[in-house]
Amino acid sequence: MRFGIQPLMFNEVIRFILKEGLDISKFNFLEICERVLKEGFKHVELSLDTVYVVPTSLDEEIIRKLIELKDTQGISYSVHLPIWSIELASPNKHIRRASVESIVESINISSPLEPECYVLHPTGALAAEFSRLNLPPAAREMISNYILLRASECMEEIISKSEVSPQLLAIE
Repeated sequence: MRFGIQPLMFNEVIRFILKEGLDISKFNFLEICERVLKEGFKHVELSLDTVYVVPTSLDEEIIRKLIELKDTQGISYSVHLPIWSIELASPNKHIRRASVESIVESINISSPLEPECYVLHPTGALAAEFSRLNLPPAAREMISNYILLRASECMEEIISKSEVSPQLLAIE
C-alpha cells in the first residue's frame, strides 16, 4: 500500500486562484507536483479531470518533465481518470460513448508516465442519484443490475480500446 497525495485538491486550486487570479494560462501542474514532493511525498496521484479544465496542464512537455522528475526523484504516479461529467452507466448510449472516449484519451495521454494504477469510477452522479431513491427492493435490484451491466460493458470497451492491463485499473 502506498500513501501519496493528489496535488490538485480543492485547497491547492483555491490557493492558486487567490495568488494568480482566474488566468489558467499560468497554471503549472509540474510546479504543484514539485511542491508536494518537497513536503516528503514520494507518490503523486494525477487528476486527469484537470486536462479538460486546463488543456495545457499535461501536454507533452509537462509529461516529459514529470518523467524526468520520476526518474531523478524516485517517485511514482497513479492516475485518477476523469469523473466530472463522466457516466459509464448512463442509459444514454451517446453519453456512455463520450465517457469511454474521454477515459481512453486520458489513459493514452498519461501512459508515458507508467502509472502504478488508473483509478476509475465505473458509475457517477446518476447511480448516486438512483441509490438515494426510496424504491422497493426488486426495483432497486433491477436498476442496480442495469447500471452494473452498462458500466461493465464500458469498462470492457475501455480495456479493449486503450489496451491497458485490467490489473492496472483500480475501481473506486
